[in-house]
Amino acid sequence: MPPTPAPKAHRLCQCIECKLNPGPHPVTGLPSTGDSLGRWLPISEHIEHAKLERNRAVATSRLTQMGSHVPNTLPAFPGQALRYDPPPQAYAGYVEPSYSSTSTSTSPNTSRPQSPHSSESEGRRSNPRTPNQSLIDEFRQMRNQLKVPSTVVGHRVMYFKTSPDINKPISTSKLDILGVDSLCALDPTAQSNSQVIGYQQLLNRTEKHARSHTNDESPTIRVQAKQTLKVVEEYQAQLRSLLLNEWRRQRMSMGETNFYNTGKWSSL
Repeated sequence: MPPTPAPKAHRLCQCIECKLNPGPHPVTGLPSTGDSLGRWLPISEHIEHAKLERNRAVATSRLTQMGSHVPNTLPAFPGQALRYDPPPQAYAGYVEPSYSSTSTSTSPNTSRPQSPHSSESEGRRSNPRTPNQSLIDEFRQMRNQLKVPSTVVGHRVMYFKTSPDINKPISTSKLDILGVDSLCALDPTAQSNSQVIGYQQLLNRTEKHARSHTNDESPTIRVQAKQTLKVVEEYQAQLRSLLLNEWRRQRMSMGETNFYNTGKWSSL
């Protein structure tokens, strides 16, 4: 039986170029924002970027040291002196970052809403000798970037593919998951639905990616994949409940006085 191939993983690069040109995760499409601003790169490219950033830091440090040792006045001719101004100390307090085989790096904290699962990756330093460490960090970043469904839905009014009908009684409590998803399917042509639909697709891709590693040969990766899957399933259930409540609210509003169905004008 051939050996199980090593899982493909990406590392989050936060060099200057990647922060200026951030990109989403190549598998799940998770955005790179806040503390995770950067680009997800294959391991070989991430190593090259790390070397370039390290060399840039060393060069900057040496230039700063050279400028601090040059005297302000240099003798030229008897009775004369030339004025020399050292280069500006823009990086005087710069500390060269330490690079390891992890996919995360330190960056300033920004004020943004944190998910309940985002604190687990704070202050962690991975052991470079740990197998598949990049994939482990990748799963941590995924959980770190997923938003709570209530913050995505907010106070938006959802438009369903099939509008609720007060004349068609439906016992929503007896519907299974597939039944609720079918009942609360959003209309993709409504612009106000785009963010929630994108969030649904993001959860589905992350679920598929995590589920593909739940039987990995590495116990650590299995644990990380199952933790990610648990978070995704929890958020999917919360989102499903929010959409169902909105569907019920719209159906109840049809029985109110002076209600007028404007949906008939959409076919004109």
